[in-house]
Amino acid sequence: MLQFITMIFTTFFLGLFFAFADTPKSDSCEAVQDVTLEEFRWKYRLIVLTAPSASDHSFQQQLQQLIAEDAGLAERELRILALFQKGCSMLDEQEISSESASRVARQLEAGLSSFSFRLIGKDGGVKAFSDEMVSPEWLFGIIDRMPMRQREIRNR
Repeated sequence: MLQFITMIFTTFFLGLFFAFADTPKSDSCEAVQDVTLEEFRWKYRLIVLTAPSASDHSFQQQLQQLIAEDAGLAERELRILALFQKGCSMLDEQEISSESASRVARQLEAGLSSFSFRLIGKDGGVKAFSDEMVSPEWLFGIIDRMPMRQREIRNR
């Protein structure tokens, strides 16, 4: 049953990302969710993926690897923010405003013309950066060594 639910979630999540793959930034991205980095502080860890568009090969592969590990993402209280140069940027399965995407990209000094991966800790700091895809195992290893994560594990 869990595998079936995971498969449904994965299919739905990928479908939403790829549905907007080459949608140019326009008014359609303006009337949607506004996002700030501050709203995640002390609540969630954030994976920030940047790419020219949602159809970028590295982005697609990284996203597939991550959502295949959705239980690990949930356990570590991770959210996925995808920022695109072309098309609507997304927080998990919801579009975010182009102003939000631009603001977050500026705050992180993130260019959108190529693929990149950033891990933002619950304290709001950048904990890891790569301009190449990362494995979920590597990501979980980094998080699981963090003092805050160690406290979470002990308190459960």
